[in-house]
Amino acid sequence: MGKQEVNFISIPIKKPDKLSWTPALTKYITESYAEDAKKYNQDCNLLDSLRQRCLEQEQIENPLVLEDFYFNQLSFLGSKFPLDVRLINNWGLLFVH
Repeated sequence: MGKQEVNFISIPIKKPDKLSWTPALTKYITESYAEDAKKYNQDCNLLDSLRQRCLEQEQIENPLVLEDFYFNQLSFLGSKFPLDVRLINNWGLLFVH
């Protein structure tokens, strides 16, 4: 029997651009709630750092714990400052013809 050769294509993992929520969130807080957004800088910066760390998961030992922290931070800020946005998403099956 001969040895069978298998060729693989190496595709790098997609990396999103670095994004900071802090400027937009603090502006929204100031304009919509007339509050001093500086009080929430630490919370917004924590959200930014958690998002960045979630995106670098190949270096994290237990990524689900970090994603849980990120989700909780999003929920916390969302409960303090609900957005008046209604998004409609029409889900469909991907492989149906």
